Amino acid sequence: MGLLGKIFGGGGGDAEVQKLAKDLKDANWETRFKAAQKLGDLGTRATPAMPALEEAIADENGEVCLAASDALSRIRRAAH
Repeated sequence: MGLLGKIFGGGGGDAEVQKLAKDLKDANWETRFKAAQKLGDLGTRATPAMPALEEAIADENGEVCLAASDALSRIRRAAH
């Protein structure tokens, strides 16, 4: 992929997915929760964030745990 593809979000360098995966480690539980929800909305595009979502299942906040689990399920369903 060329430079323009990377700049405009093509391929594995998806800046939105990377930011949301990083947000899963934010100090604010609501930020983590919303990041997990948004990743689930992205379907297979969020596949690179699956390891971060798997970690988020063990989050100290139950809402984040559920959102991460749901997101993983939605990503996997979209892949099939």
